[in-house]
Amino acid sequence: MLACAGEHVSEIIQFLDWQDYLDQYFMVLECPSPCMDVTRFRKENGGRLTEDMALEIMGQATYAAEICCQRGVFHGDIKMSNLLINPDTLEVKMIDFGCGDLFKTSVYKVYMGTWTYTCPEYIEWGEYYGKPATVYSLGVLLFSMVCGKFPTYFDRVQINEKSWSRDGLTEECCNLIKACLQNNPKDRIELEEIRSNKWFLDKYPADGYPTPVHTESDDVIEDPDDAGSDFKDDVEVLLQRTSVGSVSGVVNLLCHPASVSLAEEEIVEDKVPSVVILASVSLVEEEIEEKIVEDKVPSVVILASVSLAEEEIEEKIVEDKVPSVVILGRQSEEKLVEDQKPIVRIEEINGRCYEIGRKLGEGGFGTVHEGTCLQDGLKVAVKIVKKTQYVKEDYIKIPGHPEPLPREVGLQMLACAGEHVSEIIQFLDWQDYSDQYFMVLECPSPCMDVTRFRKENGGRLTEEMALEIMGQATYAVEICCQRGVFHRDIKMSNLLINPDTLEVKIIDFGCGDLFKTSVYKVYMGTRTHTCPEYIDWGEYYGKPATVYSLGVLLFSMVCGKFPTYFDRVQINEKSWSRNGLTEECCNLIKACLQKNPKDRIELDEILNHKWFLDKYPADGYPTPVHTESDDVIEDPDDAGSDFKDDVEVLLQRTSVGSVSGVVNLHTLVSGASDWEDLIRQDSFELASNRIVEIQLN
Repeated sequence: MLACAGEHVSEIIQFLDWQDYLDQYFMVLECPSPCMDVTRFRKENGGRLTEDMALEIMGQATYAAEICCQRGVFHGDIKMSNLLINPDTLEVKMIDFGCGDLFKTSVYKVYMGTWTYTCPEYIEWGEYYGKPATVYSLGVLLFSMVCGKFPTYFDRVQINEKSWSRDGLTEECCNLIKACLQNNPKDRIELEEIRSNKWFLDKYPADGYPTPVHTESDDVIEDPDDAGSDFKDDVEVLLQRTSVGSVSGVVNLLCHPASVSLAEEEIVEDKVPSVVILASVSLVEEEIEEKIVEDKVPSVVILASVSLAEEEIEEKIVEDKVPSVVILGRQSEEKLVEDQKPIVRIEEINGRCYEIGRKLGEGGFGTVHEGTCLQDGLKVAVKIVKKTQYVKEDYIKIPGHPEPLPREVGLQMLACAGEHVSEIIQFLDWQDYSDQYFMVLECPSPCMDVTRFRKENGGRLTEEMALEIMGQATYAVEICCQRGVFHRDIKMSNLLINPDTLEVKIIDFGCGDLFKTSVYKVYMGTRTHTCPEYIDWGEYYGKPATVYSLGVLLFSMVCGKFPTYFDRVQINEKSWSRNGLTEECCNLIKACLQKNPKDRIELDEILNHKWFLDKYPADGYPTPVHTESDDVIEDPDDAGSDFKDDVEVLLQRTSVGSVSGVVNLHTLVSGASDWEDLIRQDSFELASNRIVEIQLN
């Protein structure tokens, strides 16, 4: 409403109307046609944009950001997926103000947005100013458009030293990128100076591109402390309804702190419904992708209030005989699923026939289905992965196997080798074809991931519950290391739990690698669980990194959130505590989350920590037996994957599942960008809060 106040600015999506209710609200917004987001536009132009295209987009995005600041709005999440573009005219509109705040000239201490675009001062100090943070996000936008990827750790080092350049880019373009992406906000170009940069001058003379007129009231709030949101419990900010007209259509423009991006299927094109009205969406901790069916879309779709937990994805399925109006509410998905009949087919996998039933989840490369072995009736999960070029190149060699195997297949096979360990999801079979491969995995029932389990237990777990989960997760990763597997993505959504017995199984080896005792310089996993040594130095060791991710796991289970900047400072000073938690639990969290990996507790010592001793005496909880061959690879440099220059590793979760099925059984890996974000290349999108990295030349 604020951003659209005053004279019409075509670079900002127009707010037309809204309606407030007790449990939800509706927004009516402009729907430009034709349009797509810049992520998709980049993809359709070969994965990177020409400088001329990028200049048009960057100019309009910067102008929109300036106007927002003048009107008292800090957008907070400028990125490719929050810019709609007309592919014919290159006209751009800024969308999605859900991560924003009132603009103020004083400091912000809360950040909501996409991690890849986060300014380094917030990561380092826990605070930032609006305009320098906006400049940084615009720099990431420009970099990602012209380079086809996000800046890596090594790019950022060179940019900060002002030595960075890229073949094929003009000196002026490189200089503007460096001016926007300086670590020190004081060294960055001013927001108002971007479009006066030399890169713009040839096409936009000083009086050519429209420049916002700065007034005395711009950028100033009478009481700066009143600006911004006070993120207190049980506090809601309600806006009075205004009547501003109607519209012929609208795109998914609503965002919450978790940064919802426009999926490819959500882009307005030929077969778009005449009106789409989006209601409030509540997301927790992870980014959500909503996929709307392309072909047979009803004439009107109303999305009502939907509450999604961390990393949950809900697919809205529209069948042939959908009524002209579909209302998707809190329980609508179950109703639609009940109405549709799953397609069942028979597949032969290594000589055994499986009935492939309901789809549990889907990603960029593969899908997970419920399966039943026809010979013995065993219920399984069947993963079907399409062999794109990325998948074909992501093979690894494992000990005892003559031929390279797909990453997840090889690591899952190694993790399940030897005596059965119930804490590791069991690998049952697989079949390789030229265009795809099948994996047959254990399908425990009942089960859900720990993210959902935490949600269903009030948003945080008791210490007793967390102790059961932490013990089994630690035991599982110790076994993995002994068997030569570095999981590298230990988190709540990669742990399945039986809600009745609290039995836990670790899943999803798609981000892993062969375990080695030497250093790793490539990281694939989830940003919130990344060890600080990798962020600071670009390298890390397997076991200390695993301990850190286990510490984040424990913290998030018992605290109901991820550790903040201030939590991490207190943890590193060993002064952190939390009301309601025992001293032993707090001490274990601090022991796992020390910034210096040498100060962390050893992985093999966690189960012997005092927190466990009361329930698991020294001879109680099964401890893996360490052998001479454990943790050692004959040539450590042969372990791990070789990532070549200018190759991107893109990660995506593929399965979601239900209480009775397998959740999140696959992470797709192909080639590396540095920080996680929503990036769609070829046929898939990187899920939120994922990190990927490129190896040093």
